[in-house]
Amino acid sequence: MYLFLTYLCNRATKDFYDIVGVRVYGEILGWVRKRIKDPFTLVGLIDGEWVGFANGRVMNPDIAISLHTMTFTRRGRVGWAMYYAKTYYALEILKCKEWWSTFESYNGWRMAGVEMAQPTKPWPEYQHELGGARVYYLTQDMWNAGVKNFAVEMIGSDLSFNVTDEVRKANEHFHAPAEVNL
Repeated sequence: MYLFLTYLCNRATKDFYDIVGVRVYGEILGWVRKRIKDPFTLVGLIDGEWVGFANGRVMNPDIAISLHTMTFTRRGRVGWAMYYAKTYYALEILKCKEWWSTFESYNGWRMAGVEMAQPTKPWPEYQHELGGARVYYLTQDMWNAGVKNFAVEMIGSDLSFNVTDEVRKANEHFHAPAEVNL
């Protein structure tokens, strides 16, 4: 996986994958070496192929922060699914009151910032830890009033935690894709 992210850092400049790849690489190392506070990481798999990555961290019991979402394929609305999954995790599972994001890529900003109609906190009073950018946010009220349902519409179904044995077996071991399709 590290070699795969290194490839993205060095060769994939589309949609800022180079800078996002470097940051994700650092976040994974920080997680492995216990240098990042309260992280969570999700991987998206299709038949054992690694197609998406999403991570964040818990700032405090009320606020979770989105760090990065990356996709390595242009199929199945993987970016939507990964961003939705980590937002769901923060707001539904952890029961945080707010979800803070920022968007380094144009695709991410269009997809989650604009299409999910996330407002921003006042800047520069609030700055995201990723370079001091604007903080986009969702509250529990906003999430429950419609954003959650909009995200489900965009990916075509809701999350299912009852995975069949067939799906579990197909994704028991995963590998980086042979080709990156950005």
